[in-house]
Amino acid sequence: MATISPSKEVNKLYDKLLGYFNPKDQTYINKAFQYAYDGHAGQNRKSGEPYITHPLHVAIYLSDLNFDKETIAAALLHDLIEDTDVTYNDLKKIFGEEVADIVDGFTKLDKIKYNSNEEAKADAIRKMVIAMSKDIRVLILKLADRLHNIETIEYHKDWKQQKIASETLYVYAPLAHRLDLQSIKHVLEDVSFKILHANQDAEIRDMINEANPDRVSQINESIKIIKTLLNDNSMSAEVYGRPKHNYSIYKKIVNNGLSFNEINDLIGIRITTDDVKYPKNTDDLQHEVELVIAIGEGLSIFGFAVGVDLTRRDVQGKAKKSGRPWFSGKSFSGSAPISNIIPIKDSDYLSDLELKLKVNGELRQSASCSEMIWSPKEILCEMAADIPLGQGDLIFTGTPAGVGRIQSGDMIEATITDRAELSFKII
Repeated sequence: MATISPSKEVNKLYDKLLGYFNPKDQTYINKAFQYAYDGHAGQNRKSGEPYITHPLHVAIYLSDLNFDKETIAAALLHDLIEDTDVTYNDLKKIFGEEVADIVDGFTKLDKIKYNSNEEAKADAIRKMVIAMSKDIRVLILKLADRLHNIETIEYHKDWKQQKIASETLYVYAPLAHRLDLQSIKHVLEDVSFKILHANQDAEIRDMINEANPDRVSQINESIKIIKTLLNDNSMSAEVYGRPKHNYSIYKKIVNNGLSFNEINDLIGIRITTDDVKYPKNTDDLQHEVELVIAIGEGLSIFGFAVGVDLTRRDVQGKAKKSGRPWFSGKSFSGSAPISNIIPIKDSDYLSDLELKLKVNGELRQSASCSEMIWSPKEILCEMAADIPLGQGDLIFTGTPAGVGRIQSGDMIEATITDRAELSFKII
């Protein structure tokens, strides 16, 4: 094996990659890097950079996602079968069958050709990609590969950029969304959108700058306020914020027939709660996603959130059967997690929202708030007639079809359109 004398840039990337691993794993990663470095010797990217910088970037992306050393090794080696004389058996002999299979799967996946931006055809391609990926790590490696390629797309000719961007937007960005790789998804979408729809992207960028020129400061200030409120109420949670991306704004304009001025959420705030403990004395814990309304002054509706009503269904059922109050089925520690509260000016806006709940990535509940039997205003009026309500009270309003059982280890994700998000794990 040749002695490595990489460039300063390569050394910098490699040092960053090694920083993710313990000394034992570093030896394994170093072996894969040396093999990839030798295999790609003399090869350059369109940018003029040594080709090895590409697998290094891909490996770093996956290291950021905390993947194991085998996946990182496969990332370093992923182009060798396709672009060099290295074979599957070579990789299997040196790095083991697991790594060789990932690289081989990636190579086969890379041969799928996409020649249209029609969504129906794109959907067929996505299904083919998923079907061919026996190991989920193959898909994730492909997405990380595509991420670096789209970030360096300016070195390709215009027609090639258009082709890559179309494939990325219609095939790979939806796959990233399906795998909940949101950071990758947003980059794939925004770069592709800028290439395919440059004028619309520029228009949206200008309108955002005019409407909300300092979104980052606004996000930081919002996070600060929310954290203070959480601390004041002895609540523990992680709070994140981000500016909404150009492509997501564009989709809202096109798909919902809205003007830019009708879009109220140019920023997004996400609150991740602590894990919710599976309650004692139950074998049937169930989820119910609900619109939560927050009461303002004069019994007005100040804002809304998404909440999950957790119910000990067996406890509730026994109480009902015996004619006893069944609040014990609903009232226990962690029984009603909610997202951040979104202020609104017009409560009629609530009917346009859509509730969704996923368990381990699987969609369980989905419905528009317009389908509610009673509107939020009607619920508030009915309750106020019998119960003293005041500013700051929260009301869970009811759940759509799809209520189901959950268990320890399940990850729960609840959303209202793109306005409010809530996620937690049952432990």
